[in-house]
Amino acid sequence: MESPERPILQSLLSLEVELQQVFERLASQVHDLQKDVQVASLREPSHELSDWNVPTERFPIASSLETCISSCDSICERSDSEKPVGGIAGEPARRQASVLHQEVALDQPQLRLSPLLMELSMKSNGALNHIDRQKMKESVEVAQSKSRPISRPAAKMLEDVQHCRTCRVFSPESRTRVLWDLSGAILILIDVFVSPVSIAWELEVTPNSRDVSLALFAWASLIFWSLDIVMNFNTAFYSKGLLRVRRREIARNYASTWLLFDVGVVSLDFFGFASESQSNVSSFRTARILRVLRALRVIRIVKASRLNVLAENMVIAIGRQWLIMAFGILRMLIEISMVVHALACVWFGVGEALSSDSQVTSWTVRNDVHEQPALVQYIHAMQWIIQPPSPAPLDPASGLERFMLLVNTVVTVLVIGTALSLLTGTMQEIRSINEEMNRKRRELRIYLHAQSAPTQLVMRVMSFADYKLARYSSVSYDPWLFSPKLQAELSVWQNRHLLEQHPVFELTSTVFPKVFAEICRVIQKNLYHEAEAVFSSGSLAECLYITNDGSFAVVGHSGDLHYFENEVRHFAEVALYADTVMHDCTLRATSFAEVFTLSTNQLVSVLMNAPICASMFIDYAKDYMSQYSLSMTQPDRDVVSAEKDCAVLAAEANPIYLEMQLHTHKLLKNLDLVRVIDSAQPEARRSPADFVDYVLGHEPIESLLSNLYRSYIESDPSHGLHILFEESHGHRGGQQRVESSCVSLAALVRGDLEAYAHPQRDDCRITSDQWQQLQSILNWTSVDQDKLQAVFFLLVAHAIGKYRAVSRQLGPECQKPEAALLHILDFFPNVVPTAACLSARAQFLLRDVLELATLFNFAQMLQAENVPGNVLQLQKHLASRDHPQDLLQVYMLYVLGFISGLAGGVGSRFMNRNNARGTLLGLSTLQHILDQDAKMVYWSYVHERCQLLGLEARQPEDLALGRLVCLCRVQSEADYSHILHAWHQLSHEERWMLTKHFVSNGITTNAIVFEFLPLCLEQAKGNPFVTVRTLLEVLVELIQVVQVALRKSRCRGHRTVHVELSDLAAFILMVQNTYIFQTCLSRSKLRFRDPDFILELTQENWGRVGEPQSDVTAIANSVRELLQLQKVSSETAGQSWTSQN
Repeated sequence: MESPERPILQSLLSLEVELQQVFERLASQVHDLQKDVQVASLREPSHELSDWNVPTERFPIASSLETCISSCDSICERSDSEKPVGGIAGEPARRQASVLHQEVALDQPQLRLSPLLMELSMKSNGALNHIDRQKMKESVEVAQSKSRPISRPAAKMLEDVQHCRTCRVFSPESRTRVLWDLSGAILILIDVFVSPVSIAWELEVTPNSRDVSLALFAWASLIFWSLDIVMNFNTAFYSKGLLRVRRREIARNYASTWLLFDVGVVSLDFFGFASESQSNVSSFRTARILRVLRALRVIRIVKASRLNVLAENMVIAIGRQWLIMAFGILRMLIEISMVVHALACVWFGVGEALSSDSQVTSWTVRNDVHEQPALVQYIHAMQWIIQPPSPAPLDPASGLERFMLLVNTVVTVLVIGTALSLLTGTMQEIRSINEEMNRKRRELRIYLHAQSAPTQLVMRVMSFADYKLARYSSVSYDPWLFSPKLQAELSVWQNRHLLEQHPVFELTSTVFPKVFAEICRVIQKNLYHEAEAVFSSGSLAECLYITNDGSFAVVGHSGDLHYFENEVRHFAEVALYADTVMHDCTLRATSFAEVFTLSTNQLVSVLMNAPICASMFIDYAKDYMSQYSLSMTQPDRDVVSAEKDCAVLAAEANPIYLEMQLHTHKLLKNLDLVRVIDSAQPEARRSPADFVDYVLGHEPIESLLSNLYRSYIESDPSHGLHILFEESHGHRGGQQRVESSCVSLAALVRGDLEAYAHPQRDDCRITSDQWQQLQSILNWTSVDQDKLQAVFFLLVAHAIGKYRAVSRQLGPECQKPEAALLHILDFFPNVVPTAACLSARAQFLLRDVLELATLFNFAQMLQAENVPGNVLQLQKHLASRDHPQDLLQVYMLYVLGFISGLAGGVGSRFMNRNNARGTLLGLSTLQHILDQDAKMVYWSYVHERCQLLGLEARQPEDLALGRLVCLCRVQSEADYSHILHAWHQLSHEERWMLTKHFVSNGITTNAIVFEFLPLCLEQAKGNPFVTVRTLLEVLVELIQVVQVALRKSRCRGHRTVHVELSDLAAFILMVQNTYIFQTCLSRSKLRFRDPDFILELTQENWGRVGEPQSDVTAIANSVRELLQLQKVSSETAGQSWTSQN
């Protein structure tokens, strides 16, 4: 009979065949359409833009740039009244963290954040939106006040321990309390042996005793147990797993347990001491009764049981079987000795009591013991207990003695038997453990023998097996006996030494002890044989490796060896955070070795339920990858210390680390740069005016930097601001840019081309014509003493606002470098003391330039990221000043020096032949900003950039394409051809929509400025799953979405609206599926942040960022491609038919 599942299976197979056929047909149609489009495009010259543009009634041909600009305005004004089509606008916004991006040099490795961490970032920041920020700050402040990490994972336990410290209450595990209990246990042990003796032999154990040793013991006991009552009122206690530290709770607990007993026993001691000092003693308080009552002190032995448990746990934790056996035997001997000693004293006391009875002859009298010394009497009594004579030589009438002899015999048998039973049980447990280990060894030997393994190999395998059995516990436990909290504490005790030597995990243990405990719990142990590779260079890094026990060798790329033994070191940490990374060295075990691992999955599983800690790790991961990328470019990189340096720098730049102010010398309020410099370099400093005189003079330029350090102490290479706040260990990027900017500007002022172009390669060296243009711009700025003072200070101090250690100390309105420097000048003048040494006019120009720079970004204009409306804003700001020409000249002088030093070098490495083209055009255009229309200034720059590539702006689409070229940072004809080809592949409607967007001016028409769009385009060119063309298609949809959102938001009165695309830039860098990217807007949110917007790619996008190409997505992408090619093909055919007619 046929099973019911067979028809279903056949249907699925047939469906799979049909889908495969559909996919092949779609691929064939796409291929045919691509050939048709290529043939159609080859029929016309590719360099004539008018042949593939829209009909002339939509884009009229312009006879001049002015007419073209007017056409752009008319197009945008008509389009403002058009209703845009759908989108994702109107969906509820939810907070997501924006992804930090840095433009990495081309020679640095491109590291991408792991998709798991990216998804965790979105989840954790969504949860942070619902957390009170004040509570987060308070938790950090609590951690800040701690002197060392606390291993208890529970927040309540952390609070209790803090209260315990502030109230000066002793913890039961504190060293003081343990030593106190140990002293009490010793006194109790002495009391156990002394009290029976004092009763049997009627010795006086009081401070007035004739025996010096007994008197000293009595004094010590009296003082100690009196103080013990006070100690118990000041010692916290555990109740149901919680540490109780409130004094009222402590007093209530002590009163209900040992208080009455302790007070009674101490009162008896004082009472006995006082009664002995009196000459007459009442019948009630006889000496014998007092001695019996004092003997009750031995009950305190119950209190010493905690020390017994503590000692037993310590012995078991050590794991040495002989030590466990020795501890068991020692405890058994002490218990037997105490019982035998007590029985011997009782037996002698009974004999002495009956010796005065005339009707009975006691055993002491019959054996003439009562006349012997006390020691001999004690030995006789002990002999009767341990080895009683048979038959016993006792008086037949002494029934009490015979009864006590029976009691002694029974007790002795029970005690000794019980002790021997416990000892036998301990030995049996140890034997069972050994039998389990021996069984495993025996099975392994049998297996090796069955495989006919050679003797040498058998010896090596058995040796490694012994090592592994020793490193792994052979005894398992029942998890039911543990609570999660106690399991976490046990994990911390076992593994904290592996993680606390790492900066970020040390920070975690301090601020988030519960998370740290969970990380300690999830790390895995691995053992390696001698000469076995833990990981090899060039292999895929998958987890963090932590060495613990054994000898290791690190082999670098060049073959250099580094050995270490029994050290905790961390390797391949970047694998925890990066998507794909290779090992850059080999770690090999040179002996039996123990290595722990932590994978990304394990770390994310712990951080998933701790959003604040997850946010800290995400920030740390980004900084670590940035530092790691920089370290990889160093030719003399030390693989052993490089990762540690990256971890230290990334941890010190972490926001929570900075909130805790672990380095107070980096606090702006504490920093006194003059005192620091003068204490380190007491030689005389120079004024900024002296330095400018040196620049304008004829002294050799080789000593320029030394003069700069003495005049602008913020640039000091040893103790200056950039060295203090530098986040790139060993690279000094900020310091190098400052030095390059100042040397370049000084060379420009002196007209020294050789000094200016010293770091440039000969094949791309700046040309003499370009140098003359720079000199012409410099002459236009009318350089003088005051202007140079202000500009050199700007070049030295401008970048300090970019350092995270500085920006974290400022408010949200001071996050831009210019605003940060203005704030520092006003509120922290001790940080930039040179500003007070500038001339009055230089200080005035300095503040005006900083305010101007906060409104206008010249770098954005160079890549056409802003719009003409920003140029108009600059014009209005200049017009509001008393001396706009001077202000513009100082600003251009500052821009000239700043851009020259972007790439560092002793001179200008950046301003080479290629980069100088666009920069000179921008500077030349900016010269006319005071006497020309803002739109003309902006579009003339774009037009001249187009002319460099052979593109004439004859119609609005040409200007739109020219602006796209600037956004893509095109510098060569090959790059221009690539952008042109992507533009060709767009449909008529898409080009029309992009043209309207790119030619919007933000003055008379509405404009949308997409921040991070140049970075998006740069990432798209490097990602084969995205490409520039696909990004432009998505951009068309996004423009429509923003237009819909503008109609519903409160910013309709703004001509220019900014939309942040940092999330999209990160997504472009990581996405590995074309269809996922094409449809990403349907899974995104557009959040309004007055007056701008932020595009947030939700968790649904980040969860699919690593999804590879599949048949389903390939079919969907092919259908989308087919529709696009059909549209382009029909438009191309229509244009060809129109041109033929």
